[in-house]
Amino acid sequence: MKESYQELARSEKAFECLKKALAVDKCYVQAYHMMGVLFHSLGNHMAAIKELTQGLERDPTNTECLYLRASCYHAIGDYVQAVEDYNRILDMEMDCSERCTVQFLAFYQREVALYTVTKLDCPFSCFNIDIHLDPAFKEAWCKRIPPIFLLPSYVHQPRLKVSTGIAQLKTQDGLLTHHKKLLLDAADQLGRKIQYTCPGFSKNRRQYRMAGLAALEIAQKISKVWQDNGIERNDSKVVSGSTRMEVIKLLSFNHKPLLTSWRDLYTIAVRWRQASEPGDPVFWVDMLSEKEFTAGFGSHTPMLLGQAKVIRYHQNIERAYSIVKELILERHNVYNASDERVEISSSDDLKAVKGASSCSELYDIVKEDFWVVSPCASTASKGKVMDGTRITLQKRGTIGFDFSIRTPGTPKRWVDYDAEMAAAWEELCQEYFEASSISSNMESLKKVRDCILRLTYYWYNFMPLARGTAVVGYTTLLGLFLAADMNVTTSIPKGIQVDWEAILSPNLGSFSRGIGSWMYPSLQIDSSWKNLPDVGTTFDMTASAFAGLSYNGR
Repeated sequence: MKESYQELARSEKAFECLKKALAVDKCYVQAYHMMGVLFHSLGNHMAAIKELTQGLERDPTNTECLYLRASCYHAIGDYVQAVEDYNRILDMEMDCSERCTVQFLAFYQREVALYTVTKLDCPFSCFNIDIHLDPAFKEAWCKRIPPIFLLPSYVHQPRLKVSTGIAQLKTQDGLLTHHKKLLLDAADQLGRKIQYTCPGFSKNRRQYRMAGLAALEIAQKISKVWQDNGIERNDSKVVSGSTRMEVIKLLSFNHKPLLTSWRDLYTIAVRWRQASEPGDPVFWVDMLSEKEFTAGFGSHTPMLLGQAKVIRYHQNIERAYSIVKELILERHNVYNASDERVEISSSDDLKAVKGASSCSELYDIVKEDFWVVSPCASTASKGKVMDGTRITLQKRGTIGFDFSIRTPGTPKRWVDYDAEMAAAWEELCQEYFEASSISSNMESLKKVRDCILRLTYYWYNFMPLARGTAVVGYTTLLGLFLAADMNVTTSIPKGIQVDWEAILSPNLGSFSRGIGSWMYPSLQIDSSWKNLPDVGTTFDMTASAFAGLSYNGR
C-alpha cells in the first residue's frame, strides 16, 4: 500500500502507512529506509538523514539506508560524513548483484563529492563536472557499470583533508545575509511553477529552489546582455537596424561576461540542476566519451514496462501509440532492433495496423521488436524534417511489452539541433531588441513570447542531457520570460507535461498552440524581479551556492 501511495506521489498517505508499520514494529528497518526515501523525494534531506540513521542504529549493515544517507549528507554539504558512508559501502563484502549496483554508485558519488570539495572555495561558475570529470567516468556512472572498467587509466579525485576547513558546509546556522534570504524566498516562490500535477511527481522543495535560483540568474544575465552599455528599452538609435551580432559586439566593449550562445544560456540551469541533487548523473551528452556520443547515447523514458504502467508517463501512452500507427500508415515501414528497415506495405498489414488497439496487436503485425522516429519540423530550414524521438516497442516475456521513447544523441542529430537552437536564440534576441524600441506592453512582446516557446520546443526535442532535460527546459523558459519582463503567473495545468507536449508535437505550431492556450493569458508585464539582489554575486562561490540550496531555516 505504501509503495502505491509513494508511486502516486501521495506522500501524506504513504507517511501514514509507514507510521502504522513502525507502531507495530519499531525495528522494521525497511520502514525507516522508505521514510528516508519519502523525505528525500520532498527535498527534505535533513529529515531523511534522521530516519535513515534510526534504521542504521538497528541494522548498521543495511546498504540501502547507508547509501541514501550518504547521498543526503552529500547534498547538504556534509562531505566528511558523506565520504565516510560511501567508504563504508565500498568496504562491504557483497554477493547480491543489486547490492553491487549500490556499491558502484557509492564509488561514483564519492568521487563527485571529493571533486566538489576541491571547488568549494572557487566561483560557482568553475563548478563544471561536464568538463572536469573523465568522460569514461561519466559514461560508467550513467550506465551503472563496475568502476573496474575505468582502471588503470582513471585518476582518482584527491582524498578528503578535513584540516582544510571547507569539508563541511554550515548550512543550518541561520546566519544567512539579508540578500540571500531575499533571493531564497523569491526562488522558492518562482520555483514552484515547475511542478507537474500528474501522478508520480512529488513536490520537491529543493528542486523548486534550484529552479528558482537558476531562472533568476538566467533573467539577470540575459537582461545584462540585452540592456547593458546604454542599450535600454527605448534606445532605438542603437537597436534599430542593428543585427543581433552587431549588438553583442557593442556589449563586449566593456568586457562584460556575456551569454553569446544558446548553450551558455542553458548551462546556467544545468549547473544548478547538477548541484541540486548530486546523486543524479546530469551531463551534456556530447561531453561523454567520443565512442558513446558517436554510438548515440541518449535518454530512455518508458511508459510501459512489461505489464506494469510507469505511473509518471503512462498518461502519454495513447497519444504515443496513435503516433506510431500514423507513422506506419504514412511510411509503410519501421526499424527493428538492428536498425534495419522492415517494410509493412501489404494491404492486409496496413489494414491491421489501422485497426490495432494494443501493443500486442501491433507487435503481431511486425513480428519483432521495432521503433519509429517521430517527426520534428525545422523552423530554421523550411521544408526540413528532423528526427524527433524514437518510439520503441519491445516484447518482454510471454505477454508483456516495453513501450518507451528513446532519444539518441548522435553527432548528426546534434548538428541539426545545434543549428536550430542557434537560429531560435538569435531570433529571440533580435525580436526583443525590436520590441524594446517600441514600448513595454504585451502587444509588442508577442513575437518575443513566441520565440521563447520556439527555443523551448527544440530544446525538448533535442534532449541533449543524459538526465534533467525536462526541468532545465522549463526553468530556462521561466528565466527568459522574466528577462523580457513577462511573468508566467500560472502553474502548469493538471495533466500537462510540457516536455511530452513538445516531444509528441510534430511541429512548433502544434506545440505553441497547446502550451500558449494556457500560458499566454497568464503572462503579466512585471519587472519587480529587478529589485532582487544579483544571484551570481550573492551566491558567487560554490560553497555558498550549495549552502543556499540546503538552507531550510527561517
